[in-house]
Amino acid sequence: MEEKFEPRIEEVEFLELIESGFSGCPVCQLNLETVRKSAFSILYELVNDPGIRTRLREGGLCPKHAGLLFQVLEESPDLGFLGISIILKDVLDHGTKLNLFEQSPYGRKKKGRKRSHECYFCRLEREANKRHISIFARMMTDHSERKIFERSESILCLPHTVELANSLFGTPHFEEILRIQEEKLHTLSSFLKSFIAKHDYRNTIPFTQEEASAWKKALEIISGGVISNKK
Repeated sequence: MEEKFEPRIEEVEFLELIESGFSGCPVCQLNLETVRKSAFSILYELVNDPGIRTRLREGGLCPKHAGLLFQVLEESPDLGFLGISIILKDVLDHGTKLNLFEQSPYGRKKKGRKRSHECYFCRLEREANKRHISIFARMMTDHSERKIFERSESILCLPHTVELANSLFGTPHFEEILRIQEEKLHTLSSFLKSFIAKHDYRNTIPFTQEEASAWKKALEIISGGVISNKK
């Protein structure tokens, strides 16, 4: 008999998401929510925080998270554009004076070393991912919590399946979680197969919701990213 763990506080958000009918990768979703909450908080009340400004200045913004900031501003018009303008001017001025030179081949040769320029939100997402994988791996060692995941519509993306497998390798739970994932992937593949087959001109049976949305879900599962924020 497996030991029963009482859900820890950090596991609650996983359980709530999985039991809500969410059909994507729970690790991807919680990573995204972590970054979105941070972006909103910065734009709302931390624009002039010295530490935040320094990290944004040093790392700049990658295209992915620049797009996320744009989405947050679109969805929360009350934030206005003053905060983002202050941040962008700061990053832009710093880049003009320092970053562009140091990232050039001449600048790297002159300095004798290459500076690390990691997007602030990329680092935040990487740290959140490490934390969420650890939490989810622990949950999968508990029989009842593993069953909740198995019965749910949630499915781990392929990159996080590999990370989870690495985390659980050598434990009694390794084969079990792989079996659950294989079954979930097979179900998704079956929906895609049915969706493709129903495009036959002789077909008169309408697509189910699962079939019609299977391509988008498969795109997220293969790539390891959230395409839509809708749960």
